[in-house]
Amino acid sequence: MLLATSNYWTIAIAAFIVGAGGLAADRRLPNPLGLTLFCMGLTIAGAVWALESVRGEQIRLDDLSVALGVAAFGWTLIGVFSRDTSSLGARLRPATFATALVAGVGAGGVLAFTMAAAIWLRVLEPDAVGSALNAEGLIAFAPLSAAIVLAMSARLNNTLPTALLLVAAMTALWASLMIPAVVWGADIPAAMRFPLQPRWWTWTFNFQAWLSAIIVGGAVIQDRLFRRRRAAAWPDRLDVLLEPYSRWPAYIQLEATLAALVLVLGVFQIIRPAHPGWRLPLATCACGLSTGVACLYMTHRRWSGNTALLGLTLLSLAYAAAACAIASLLPDESDAVEYAKRIPITLNACLFGLWIAIAHWLWLARFWDQQL
Repeated sequence: MLLATSNYWTIAIAAFIVGAGGLAADRRLPNPLGLTLFCMGLTIAGAVWALESVRGEQIRLDDLSVALGVAAFGWTLIGVFSRDTSSLGARLRPATFATALVAGVGAGGVLAFTMAAAIWLRVLEPDAVGSALNAEGLIAFAPLSAAIVLAMSARLNNTLPTALLLVAAMTALWASLMIPAVVWGADIPAAMRFPLQPRWWTWTFNFQAWLSAIIVGGAVIQDRLFRRRRAAAWPDRLDVLLEPYSRWPAYIQLEATLAALVLVLGVFQIIRPAHPGWRLPLATCACGLSTGVACLYMTHRRWSGNTALLGLTLLSLAYAAAACAIASLLPDESDAVEYAKRIPITLNACLFGLWIAIAHWLWLARFWDQQL
């Protein structure tokens, strides 16, 4: 997607003038407004100059996101290594962190707009072959993630792990949108597939698989940090033992949202028009099982009704997907069977899986010590 404008140098010069004015009036403006204006003006002018030098008059949105991501990382690096002992360092640190925040949010907004436009095109025209995103936009997530990790190392804010989880989910979505859309319900032709990509591995399942891996990885990292914090509490920091398991605001809510996306995508994989065979339901079963176990383990560590309900529902999805994988091996469940004749077989298979899930949850409610 191109930026249709030819006034690049006008924007750069205006941003530089605003930044120079903020630097000149730094002593008269509230701290750190003057230096923040200077850093933001310098960022905009430098980004426009760099993009115009590389791309000329055709600047794409993914190029802009890469430039803003690099700017966010650069200002975070300057802010982390600047010292508070000097008067300049004390005023420079908040200015650089504010500029890094604006640049990072701007890069995320550009990437989100690009992905939303690509998803909207696939909804309107599912057989649009040329709707795949390129790999250049994927590069922008690297400096964004590096900036967040660097800020986390400086212990700037407790919401940074939540931001890192969101960036990881956006990276998974961009990587999934790199897989081209095909005719609704059809398998991906060999000429359009990536190396080692199965013909049933669509962009929706790729997003589902990556979300499952992100949720499981986040649960493992969070638990390891909790165990390390408890081990380091002895014998001088026993007050740490009273702190909650999760100290990251909005992390639980975002984790539940991603788990709900895994659930919705898993249901879609079961009832999609194309014949899925046994591999796609089995892979959906693995995603639901791993994500459901991660949600229940997080519920065991810190109670959340939404996470508990999602964990139970995802495990129920795993049972239903496993039953569909078994049903797909039956002689009547072949590629030649029409969707209208095949969907009752699929739904009946789901019923068998859900009966097993109901029996499991009745047993769990009766014999498990923890009340869910």
